[in-house]
Amino acid sequence: MAWHSDKYGLRNEYRWALSEDNLWRVIENKTSEGESYRLEYDDINLTRTAYWHDGSTSFWQLNHDHQIIHYTDRTGIKTALIWDEFGLPCGCRNALGHTY
Repeated sequence: MAWHSDKYGLRNEYRWALSEDNLWRVIENKTSEGESYRLEYDDINLTRTAYWHDGSTSFWQLNHDHQIIHYTDRTGIKTALIWDEFGLPCGCRNALGHTY
């Protein structure tokens, strides 16, 4: 998919690249409202980082099943994702330690 629009007319455009292990990955996203980010994939450390147009970053840490286990948003707020023994999401833990 090179682009799509939602029902309000917001257009999202994607740039893709072929990784060293022959996986197509989105490496950049731009919207018709001017937001954009560039994605970096670190498969050795199992991380993903988004570098936003305004200088902020988002960060994802994955487990060995490539499921997100920690997320840090653009404002620095951290969230942990909890998975059950079947590999299904079963909760989140916020920065204050509250689980929901």
